Amino acid sequence: MKKIRVAVLVLSVMFCGLVFAQSKGTVGFSFSAINKNAMVNTANKYYENTTVGRGFMSFEANYWHPITDWLELETGLNYSRQRFDEILPLVDGEAEPQINKKDENLLNIPIGVKAEFLKYGFVNSGILVDVTHEAGIGSYFGGGVSFVSPVGFGVFVNPYVKMHSILPVDFNFTSRKVLEMGIKIGVSYKLSNPYRKR
Repeated sequence: MKKIRVAVLVLSVMFCGLVFAQSKGTVGFSFSAINKNAMVNTANKYYENTTVGRGFMSFEANYWHPITDWLELETGLNYSRQRFDEILPLVDGEAEPQINKKDENLLNIPIGVKAEFLKYGFVNSGILVDVTHEAGIGSYFGGGVSFVSPVGFGVFVNPYVKMHSILPVDFNFTSRKVLEMGIKIGVSYKLSNPYRKR
């Protein structure tokens, strides 16, 4: 847990430094609590224990950098606490299986693009750099709607799907991967709005 806190602190400082060095773009913060998750076996390997997802909560700091008037580069820092039930196989004489509650703390950096359409709609997709749990490269895809006021403040809703550590750094393809589906609700602020004081 201490390593996770240190990693969050270091990455947060780096992210804040990057954001405040920019004179254009958009920053945001989102929270996700309406979620489903699963532990996926990506290889032909038998596991005695069954792992069932119990949902998760997630926080994310975002930064979007404009490429064109409808396309943006997006990145940020995401933390989620994934909850699972690990169901052990029945032992002779037991009426019910033993269930162990298991939590995983995931920290990742999304790097992708966000394409806007029809004024309020958007789709976003890219890769995930997973730092904790199973370190590696994952992917995400989502879409949603956003509303931005003339002074630069905005709100957005972003349903999404994430698959963590598809390509693990240790090339252990028999490990289980975390699949998550959720809805992010967030706020944003345009750094380049005309009312911002220089």
